[in-house]
Amino acid sequence: MLTLDVQNAFNSASWTAIIKALERTDTPKYLQNVLGQYLSDRRIIVEKSDGAPSVIEMSCGVPQGSVLGPVLWNLMYDGLLSIELPVDTELIAFADDVAIVCTAQVPCILEESLGKALQDVVTWMTNNELQLALHKTTSSPTGMCITQ
Repeated sequence: MLTLDVQNAFNSASWTAIIKALERTDTPKYLQNVLGQYLSDRRIIVEKSDGAPSVIEMSCGVPQGSVLGPVLWNLMYDGLLSIELPVDTELIAFADDVAIVCTAQVPCILEESLGKALQDVVTWMTNNELQLALHKTTSSPTGMCITQ
């Protein structure tokens, strides 16, 4: 099993990927429009060290603390769980974490299947403008990657 973590996940969720997920799941067009408007022109106001407000324009991320935030993340992230994987390999996800689980009788087949699945996950992440938190990954004595 390989466990992976998405770097800065909820803050970096691509609005484009969310809209594509809405289209992929045949969400009614009027809801796509409403959610598209919900995600557009977002900004946050933070207080600078001198006490003055500063406005930061947002271009990605799901609104944390909102009811829709987790729903929009799950909608987008569900695409990861739909990718084609090697035989006897599956993905298990919770929030922004994902585990690649593989079974094999022969270690080299296990390593090959996990490597292929990891490559597929990285490709999906890249295509959806997400990155894995590689700083949490180390090599085990067998040479396979595991997350701490």
